Amino acid sequence: MTDQERHAKSLYDAQTPLDALMHLIAIRNLKRRVPISVNQLSSKLGYRSPRALGMVLKGQRQLSQAMLWSVAKEFNLKQRETRFLELLSARERLTARSLDAGKTDAEIQSLIVREEPELSLDTRTISYIANWYHFVLKQIVESPNFKNSESWILKRLRGKASAAQVTSAFQNMFAIGLLVKDKARGWKVREGANIRGSEDIPSEAIRQHHAQMMQRAIEALSEQNVNEREMLAWTLRLDPKRLPEIKTYLREMGREFNAKFSDPSSSKVFQLNVQFFQHTPGDSETT
Repeated sequence: MTDQERHAKSLYDAQTPLDALMHLIAIRNLKRRVPISVNQLSSKLGYRSPRALGMVLKGQRQLSQAMLWSVAKEFNLKQRETRFLELLSARERLTARSLDAGKTDAEIQSLIVREEPELSLDTRTISYIANWYHFVLKQIVESPNFKNSESWILKRLRGKASAAQVTSAFQNMFAIGLLVKDKARGWKVREGANIRGSEDIPSEAIRQHHAQMMQRAIEALSEQNVNEREMLAWTLRLDPKRLPEIKTYLREMGREFNAKFSDPSSSKVFQLNVQFFQHTPGDSETT
């Protein structure tokens, strides 16, 4: 179930019952960290054999009413969500028989929840993508010479991430709507989607992300030629009352750097880290 053709950004973005089912499975896998197998899910849905569910997941069989209700119960769907899934199934059956699905489509539209193209990186979302390679993979997918090849992608990551981590990362980015399937390239970044980091959120996931990026910088000191990197540092005294002004300045500097030097036509991915911290105790610490 790790290589399905279609996933939905949210349940209400699903176009077919299979889209909706794959979204529910992807979200569950992200929350529990361990992907559920066809056998396990079939058993939870009340089936002795995984054959029926396997055929549904392969697009070889429509989602029956009995399986639909089992899915709704297993995934704790709300009444509105269950109705949406029922309508998708009804439209699929009508379309297969070349019957008018106008009324069904109208009710589906009344249930759809529209979302903004820009994705806010709140604490829940960043917990899915806290690992450093998600951001690098986004840039790699957008590069003009991108190849949907596991070996090619792993080589681009310089061996710093495993095949399992890359697979998991793509599932994560699918679930939050950042990536979509593309027939020509295999993957592409969803048009208009842009992840914006929530500033000053006290999140363990954010701390993990920055710690991993700093580790990549440490490795670059010994692994990369000085012509390919630049490490700068200043030690200075300043007035703590100006900290809000300083943080605003650093953020603006980062945005200006990105606007000036980011090049969509390049396939080379770089990292700019800016660390600003105290060497001496703060006001709340013992001096």
